[in-house]
Amino acid sequence: MKRRGLPQVHSSHPNVTPLIDIVMCLVIFFMLVAKIGVTTGADPTIEVPVSSLSRALQIDSLSNTIVLNVREKKPLDEPLVTAIVDGSSAQAQEIRVVDPSTGKRPLLEVLRRLRFGNDSKPGGTGVNGDNDEFRVIIRGDKEMGYRFLEPVLVACAEANVNKVIYQTKSRSELVEDNSK
Repeated sequence: MKRRGLPQVHSSHPNVTPLIDIVMCLVIFFMLVAKIGVTTGADPTIEVPVSSLSRALQIDSLSNTIVLNVREKKPLDEPLVTAIVDGSSAQAQEIRVVDPSTGKRPLLEVLRRLRFGNDSKPGGTGVNGDNDEFRVIIRGDKEMGYRFLEPVLVACAEANVNKVIYQTKSRSELVEDNSK
């Protein structure tokens, strides 16, 4: 029986098809695993206060977390709150604490919906189910007065948010920033 050898075309060039398959599998794997372009909505222009008791945030998933950027709004003397709501955009959008034209409270409505589901009421299942692990991270400007933070804290309390985290810098982070 006569044995066939490699065709003439493959004798000078190796077959790279299996290599391409492996590279494509690796590309897909890294696309699924890597957190490319994931943003928390944290405003980098906000200078958070320094605290001697601060710790690094240990958040494993942002699916149960909303980051509220709070700063003072000078002419209206009310807080300016921005956040990424429902991941609808990559940019943080303003959420009013109280809408003066309608009297509604958009911040409270958003927090209730994220805490209790689409019906914004305790109890329920599915899309109306409670999210007991829901967290709020507040990033407030270090020069901001408490009167701007208070309405945000009241909205969190009324929405029954159990986990409110204040983001601060540690003294060691302050030293590292000054050395750069």
